Amino acid sequence: MQIRITTLILSFLLSQTLPAGAQSNPDPDRGGPTYSTGTPEESARFRHICDIVDQGDNFLWSGKTEQALGAYNLAVQLEPTYHAAYEGVGDARMKQGKFPEAIRAYRTAAKQLPDATNFFRLAVAYGHLGDYDEAVKAYREGLTCFKEYPFGFEQVLNRAVSPDRQGMARIEEALLLYRGHDFQGVGNYEWAISLFREARHLNPNLAESALMLAKSLIVAKQYDEARTLLASAGTTRDKGVTASIKSFVQVIPPKTVQVKPEAPVHAP
Repeated sequence: MQIRITTLILSFLLSQTLPAGAQSNPDPDRGGPTYSTGTPEESARFRHICDIVDQGDNFLWSGKTEQALGAYNLAVQLEPTYHAAYEGVGDARMKQGKFPEAIRAYRTAAKQLPDATNFFRLAVAYGHLGDYDEAVKAYREGLTCFKEYPFGFEQVLNRAVSPDRQGMARIEEALLLYRGHDFQGVGNYEWAISLFREARHLNPNLAESALMLAKSLIVAKQYDEARTLLASAGTTRDKGVTASIKSFVQVIPPKTVQVKPEAPVHAP
């Protein structure tokens, strides 16, 4: 009830349409548009819409899928050209197992923002439907969005191109790693850790996900898990991975041993 009341209030406050002449530019905080032209009121209004999408993200990450979907749909109604709202709708529909609806949302998002992440999302949704040919087609379209691959990602991204179940798992794995890498880049290590853990669950033997997860764990000062993870990844024959593991291990503070004070000895 409280969420519905809040949604109605936000809908009333944001019920005006966006100005026809406004132009959008990337927002470095969340990848959404901000207005470089237009009045302060227009910019503030759009920031409210971004806040609704942020609210939906928080609902989704805390397992409240219906509330998340409500927030995303409200953002779509208020601003039908905002790609992040459709990405959210697609993510929520994926959680619900409604893959055709997710595909429609991701298609719209990819038209508005044709970047690798949206095409990868679309590929994963097609994979869950069993349409492997369309999944690979969308994934390859996402690969064309890169002028150059992010550092360390070329092998991870290029091996996920086979139209079968194994290829679909690798596509999902690539999406999780790539999104986690993005969250790392903006300092959101909590969400990066969650995505890297999902990737590890899909493929526990993938050294790249172990290293990315270890990096985030170290920054988040979760040293015990980082030590265990690096120890399990240390059996690789890849010299580059071995060197990275050694460098990560060196920055983890040594364990502190708690020494119990001896009980005082009382004279008889």
